[in-house]
Parts: sequence; structure tokens; C-alpha cells
Amino acid sequence: MEGWIKLHRSCRDHWLYTEYRPLTRREAWENILLSVNYEPKKTLIKGKVYECGVGQSLLSLESWAKEFVWSVQQVRTFFKLLEADGMIKTEGLQYTTRLTICNWDTYQGVVTSQKQADNKPLTDGQQTANRPLTTTKEGKEREESKEYKEEILPISEFYPFEEFWKDYDKKVGKKENLEAKWKKVSKADRILIKEYLPKYKLAQPDKKFRKNPDTFLNNRSWNDEIIDSKPIQKPAYQPAKNVNDKWRD
Repeated sequence: MEGWIKLHRSCRDHWLYTEYRPLTRREAWENILLSVNYEPKKTLIKGKVYECGVGQSLLSLESWAKEFVWSVQQVRTFFKLLEADGMIKTEGLQYTTRLTICNWDTYQGVVTSQKQADNKPLTDGQQTANRPLTTTKEGKEREESKEYKEEILPISEFYPFEEFWKDYDKKVGKKENLEAKWKKVSKADRILIKEYLPKYKLAQPDKKFRKNPDTFLNNRSWNDEIIDSKPIQKPAYQPAKNVNDKWRD
């Protein structure tokens, strides 16, 4: 299928968009596209002025959570997925988060060549030609960075199973079966798992209370909100004093 459709921002005022329920990931992504700026603006937040450019928004994670009818943790996980896929960039600021849509012009139907004007898909060469150029120094610095090296690694080498097996630290289940499942885990999810495990282990220090690795992978538990399992300390029991005790001394 080829071609474009136009979706006006005012569509969010339609009754079809007023149903209060948790959004799907697709709906949340469309919501983001409809929410970002179409022209540069300055925004005042708690006495501080922030620049907000085209294809950007300034909203806290709490505000996005209300918009999507999600938890803040779900929003944080979703944004990490979008960033891993090169769809957005986020910048944590005081009181808010700046979200930037990557390649915003492509969503606006900006024509950069006759091929695009004809609604024909771009070839790899054309897509490469339309990317912003970087200086030799910038390219060298990026190639030397850990993030870039991880980015170009094939999925089989990025966060391999043996590393996950060691990090999870609960040797339960058939290792070969788990390794087969791990091969099907996407690179974006591996990034999330790698970030999630230290927090999960901190909340569940006793490994016997952690989910078995097989359950963790089957349920995609790295998208779950982490709940601290530390027991609530109850005050020590103290028997009530008998008011007549003083007369027995």
C-alpha cells in the first residue's frame, strides 16, 4: 500500500476520541504525533521558560500517563521502546520532559525529491542521502562510543543469553529451552531487560521470590511495574498495662 492520509489535530475533539480507557501502543503513538508542536513555541513551566521546537513537546511523564491512561512506569517503558527504534528522543528537564519526534518532516509529507512526490517508496540509497550529514570528527566520536558500538552489533551479539543468564541469577528451567526463547527476543526488548534487571533484583533481593526465567520471558515481565517486596515492619507487641498494677506494688 502506498500514499498518504491527512489526520487533522481537531479530530481529538470528536466523540470517537473521548472514550476514557487505556490506549493501545498504536493509539499512544498517534496521540504523540498529534500533540507535538507544528511551529516553534516558548513554554513557561514553574517560572522557567523552555524552548519547544517543531515536532517537540514539553510534558512530564505524569502528564503523558494521564493522557494515555497508563502508569508512569508504562510510559517510561514505552518511550524507551520508541527511542530504541529511532522514533523519538527524550531529554529530562527540570519539572518536565522534552520529547522530539525523529524525522518529523516525513510525517508532514515534505517532498524532497520527485520520487517522493510520486508517492514511491525511497530506496536505501535515497534514504541515506536524505539523512543529516555529520562531520568527520562527529562520526569518529560516535564510532568510538559504546552506544554506537552496541547499536551496530548484530542481535546475536547484543546482550547475549549467557550474560542474561548470569544477570538474572536464578538457574531454574532447561537452559537450552530458555536460550532458544532468548534468540527470539528483539534488540529493543533486550535493551529494556538489561536496564530492568538491576532494579528488579534490588526489589526482589531473595531470588526464590523472583519469577522463574521462563515465566519472566513468556510474560514479558520487563514491562511490569516494579513493586518493592520488603515486608512492612510491624511495631513490637507490648501488653497493655493494668491500671490497678500500681496498687499491687
